Amino acid sequence: MKICKHCKASVPEDAKKCQHCSSDLRNWFLKHWIISTILVLIIIGTVFGSGGKKDSAGTTSSTPTAAAETPVDIKVTASQLYAAYRANEIDADNKYKGKILEVSGTVSTIGKDILDSPYVALKTDDIIGVVQCMLENSEKSKAAGLQKGQRIVVQGKNSGLLMNVILRDCIVK
Repeated sequence: MKICKHCKASVPEDAKKCQHCSSDLRNWFLKHWIISTILVLIIIGTVFGSGGKKDSAGTTSSTPTAAAETPVDIKVTASQLYAAYRANEIDADNKYKGKILEVSGTVSTIGKDILDSPYVALKTDDIIGVVQCMLENSEKSKAAGLQKGQRIVVQGKNSGLLMNVILRDCIVK
């Protein structure tokens, strides 16, 4: 037997509804299975869509890439880059996607994604949107020394817009 949260009456352990007050006794995820499914799909998409490469041991690592060795294609501020994507994503992809960018801006967030990959987010003129710079693992020590509000320059390969503008394989200049 278990106790109904609403009327405090005893009900059978396997009951889905209270026989006394007709309250739904299932947990939140079972009551809202459509939303739960969508949340699971978003989490899976985020895990598989974020930066970093799996090595043979299954750990996430980042190898030095073209961002550190290739000359910069375009220099732009974080606000200019984000504004270009908000104005016309297709045009912005034509100009910036796949290119090595040198982006200057102010640090809004320093953290790790769900795969433990380090990143720095640069503020834009948008209230919500940022330029998210997924750092190479070799940049962790530099990221540890950064502070919110600090002006920095980051070099990385633009992956386009996915809620935020995403730069991959970034180095802090």
